[in-house]
Amino acid sequence: MTKDIDDSEFFEDDEISKSQVKRDMIALQELGIKVMSLNKQQLETLPLNETILAAVEESKRVTQHEAKRRHAQYVGKLMRQADHEAIQFGLDLLDPSSEAHSQFFQQVERWRDRMMDNLSDTMAAFLELYPDTNRQLLRQLATNAGKEATKKPDQWVARKKLFQLIKTTMTAAKQ
Repeated sequence: MTKDIDDSEFFEDDEISKSQVKRDMIALQELGIKVMSLNKQQLETLPLNETILAAVEESKRVTQHEAKRRHAQYVGKLMRQADHEAIQFGLDLLDPSSEAHSQFFQQVERWRDRMMDNLSDTMAAFLELYPDTNRQLLRQLATNAGKEATKKPDQWVARKKLFQLIKTTMTAAKQ
């Protein structure tokens, strides 16, 4: 009579294969390469620590092919210690073709439209979520945007400014 052996006691589920570790490192290196290609204004929107920012600035001075490759590996190594999921989300927000970018802008548009329709209730809800918002400016822009609703789209000034204020506020809160 043979006894069935339970393999689960020999193999832990938490073990990660060497291949998976390598795939993860390559993904972080590719994330680092994307970050290195951003301009200064875009870099400011990402949650990067000082070490990574310094390495990205240094990458702008590296010109030789092999040196760029090694530097990309170094930035990838630094990414292991950073919140790479938050950095990836920030990159997705910058990429107009990403789903996160589309969802974010749709959310901003919904806030703007709701604020134009029902100012007091929507503004209270928005300020509860984003208390650092300039209340007076928000109320003024929403009121003016509501008045602009009858104008042609090329004449919407307050509506565009309201959109920018909401977008800036929501972006600052995500960092």
